[in-house]
Amino acid sequence: MVMKINKVKPNEPAFWLIIEEVRVKCDNPTDISQLVCEITEILTQKSKYEIFSFELTFRDLIKKSNKYNIIEALKICTGYVSDDGYLYFRAGLTTFGKNVFYGTLKNPDAFAKELLGNKGGEEMLYVAFNAIENHTEYDPTEPSPYDLGDNFYSYGFNEEEPKGKNYKEQELPQKYPNLWKLANK
Repeated sequence: MVMKINKVKPNEPAFWLIIEEVRVKCDNPTDISQLVCEITEILTQKSKYEIFSFELTFRDLIKKSNKYNIIEALKICTGYVSDDGYLYFRAGLTTFGKNVFYGTLKNPDAFAKELLGNKGGEEMLYVAFNAIENHTEYDPTEPSPYDLGDNFYSYGFNEEEPKGKNYKEQELPQKYPNLWKLANK
């Protein structure tokens, strides 16, 4: 049965339910590999529509987190910013759950401890694809989550300018005192 991928929509409540379920289930909720394995396992049991919807929601969250304050937080946490590092940092941020994700978008300094625990989430970029490959109804001739996702939002390529005001590096310690202090212990 061919799924009409043009009918797939993001579903944020379903996305966050999966993330929260996995965070509770994992021994170490900052272990991205363990989280990704659990998410993939859960998604594999869902319908193809739900897997594709998860991918669109993930990409929508990556787009929403394209903000200068997230770049600033990454700069403090790692000491540098690269295109890949910025994408992986935002992907990792989704694994901390809805409250941390949206709280960080408003005020990264309030979530300093969590941000320093964000080791990047590159593996999250492959969750939906791995789940669809493991799915019992997988048909390799049908479009993949990547195909649909790239049409929805192609992260990293020709990305829009981040929202907010570009930063001056010397202002970061004053702007994010908690994050700065923890990162520079």
